[in-house]
Amino acid sequence: MAIRFKFADSSYKRTANALLYTGPCGITGVKINTDGNNNAILTIYDNTSASGDIVEEFTVPAANMYGGRNWVTPVKCENGIYAVISGTNAAYFIEYLSEQKLVESTYS
Repeated sequence: MAIRFKFADSSYKRTANALLYTGPCGITGVKINTDGNNNAILTIYDNTSASGDIVEEFTVPAANMYGGRNWVTPVKCENGIYAVISGTNAAYFIEYLSEQKLVESTYS
């Protein structure tokens, strides 16, 4: 049995806090970059603001320069995706499926 997913949407490169999506969706991947001198912390909320349920929180040590995670089964968010980044020159990418794409994704 194979899982067929639609192409994920992306936040593209972000360097500031942002509302990425409003409404039900699923996170499929997160990538965080540091500048090599400062740690980066990314907190993802299931909300339209920086409050409520924290879906994931990542700390990437400066020396690692890169961190993140991909999920085979998307992490469900009921209210939306709001990302908070801290760390000098830190950047992130979040890939997600809208509710429509989650519904259209099927097992075959």
